[in-house]
Parts: sequence; structure tokens; C-alpha cells
Amino acid sequence: MARPRGLAAALALLAAAVAAQDDRAESLGRAQQLLRAGRASEARELLETAAAGADAPTLARIADTCLRGGLLDDAERHAERAARLSPELPRLGLLLGQIYAAERKFPAAVERLSEAVRREPAQAQGHYLLGITYSLMGEKEKAIPPLERAARLAPGNAGFRYYLGLAYLDAGRNPDGARELGEAARLDPANAPAKLNLGWALISLGRNAEASERLQEATALDPRNPAAWFLLGESERRRGELDAAVLHFERALPLDPGMADALFSLGTIAYLRQDRAGAAEYYQRLLAAHPRHAGGHYQLGKMLLGEGRLEEAIEHLKAAVDIDPDRKGAHYQLARAYRLKGDAAAAAREAAVFRSLGPEAAEEGAGRREPLAPLPRNP
Repeated sequence: MARPRGLAAALALLAAAVAAQDDRAESLGRAQQLLRAGRASEARELLETAAAGADAPTLARIADTCLRGGLLDDAERHAERAARLSPELPRLGLLLGQIYAAERKFPAAVERLSEAVRREPAQAQGHYLLGITYSLMGEKEKAIPPLERAARLAPGNAGFRYYLGLAYLDAGRNPDGARELGEAARLDPANAPAKLNLGWALISLGRNAEASERLQEATALDPRNPAAWFLLGESERRRGELDAAVLHFERALPLDPGMADALFSLGTIAYLRQDRAGAAEYYQRLLAAHPRHAGGHYQLGKMLLGEGRLEEAIEHLKAAVDIDPDRKGAHYQLARAYRLKGDAAAAAREAAVFRSLGPEAAEEGAGRREPLAPLPRNP
């Protein structure tokens, strides 16, 4: 018995649709290969062809491919078209939120991601993306609740625990940050950034022996990261292990020759060891790379004052107080320098500023610990 004509036509249409989907899938795969090879223009041509007449799920896949390949304008256009065709398509809100965040259209990203987590409150990825978006916006406190929800929903996800730890550090909650970064490092032992940031947090908490252990692991995983070598040196310095500290600071410098923290710390240790020439060399290198480093000017000015080189000392001490007016010790040393020069009025002025400032939180001089600089963030 012959098939009804209507059914035959329907089957033919279905076969054509399947063939078209197969062609689109092949085009997507080829476009991904081209993007990985850096051939973006060829990839775009394939993706545009695949998008012609595509349904919403296919457009969403094309948008995701564009996003991963850095074609943000194309990603937004295809995702928004998918949203017009099928507003309720699962996970489309997450995709649009990611695209808007990558384009730094943060209000639109927050709106889309907030809507997505309202629709699917058990979807950890949505909470995570919302938290990351707030972090990119500099909204430190707002970033924490969604990242906490993501970590509660998926406690075994090392990435979620890592970025929650960073959010805690950014908000000044260093004990919480150390806890979460410790979990991230435990869940993913090869995660060098987790161990690096954990080391930073542990140093900030005075837990220097633990910091040294984690930072040794970080340098083994990523031996070309100057921040890891510097922090390992800093943890050893704070433990009083100066020989080890010098070794690690020196490992940092070939990787970052102008690294201010390493140069300052090496100068500090040389000064403590009465190696004035070595200290002066490190401070001069520091100031050549960072002319507005108040600590470098202060230390060099103080050393020059001790050598009786008054004009040079005054120059550096004035620079120190211009850059950091609250550096009490610099005002004191500058008053001494003016007094020795015979400029009583200038000496009295600096002495008055010195007296007006509150007590030092740490000893001024070579033993003073400059604030531990935060590590760069890259959500």
C-alpha cells in the first residue's frame, strides 16, 4: 500500500532538517578548530552560514562557540536571537550573562544571571557566574553570597572554592579566605594559583611556617611565577630565615627584574646585615624602576644621612614624605637632616609634623614591614 502523500512529504522535510542539523554540527566543529588555530575570519564565515535559519538551541551553541573564541559581538547577536525565538530555553540566561560580563556590560549581566538563578536556584554555575560578575564590578561584598551558594551546592568544585576564597580576601576576610583556598588546594593539588593565594593569606595571618609549605608547592608547580618566589622569601623572612629569604627573593628577580617588593626586601636584609653598599644598590635599582616608592626613598635617604651626605639625604627624604605624608619616621629623619644642615625653620616644621602623627604601628627603619601587596586577580 502506498504511503499517504502528506506523510511522505513530512518524512522528506524531517530528513532535510536532520541533514541540515548534521551540516550545522559539522560546521560548528570545524569553526571550533579554526578558532583554536587563530583563524577567526574563516570561523566566522562558517558560523554565519550555520546560523542561517537555525533554531534556538543551535543558535545558543553557536553563541557559546563564539564566546569561547572571543567573538563577543557575534556571541551576543546569536544568543539574543535565540532568546527571541525561545525565551524559556534552559541555560540561555547563563550564556547571555557570561557574554554580557565578558563585554563588561555588567548591569545586563547581573540582570540575566539573577533571573537565571531565580529560575534554577539549585544551579551552582549560575550563582558562581553571578558572584564572578560582581567581583569584576568591584562589588566585593555582593560577590560573596552567590559564591557561597555555589560552594554549598557543589562543595567538591575546586574552582568555586577558589574564587570564593579570593572574594573573601578581597573583602578583608582573610581567615575565611585561607579556609576556602585550603579546600581548593586540597581538592585540586595541581592548582598553583590556589596555593599561591593561600600562601599570601597565611602570611597575612602570621602563619608563616604553613605559608612556606604551601608556597614551596606553588613554586614547584609554577617555577616561573615571580610572585610565588617573592612570597616564599617573605614567609622565610618573617620566620627569621634570612639566608633562605635572600635565595628566594633572588629567584624572583630574573623573572621580574623590576619587582619592587623583592628589591625592597633585599635592601632591607642587606641593611640589617650592615651591608650598606649592597643595600644602597638594591634601593637604587628599586627607585630606577619605581621612582615613587616611598619606602625606597626613605631607606636610601636614611642611609645617606648616616653617611653625612645631607643634600642627597634631604632629596630622598623629601620625596618619601611627598609620596607618603603619614610616614612618621621620614619626617623625623628629615628634621634631623635639616638640623644638621643648619636650617632650623625647616627642622622645626618637620619635627612638628612628626609629633602630630600618631604612634607607628611598626618600627620605622629597615625592620619596618611594608604592607603585603595584594596579588593580582583574574576571575
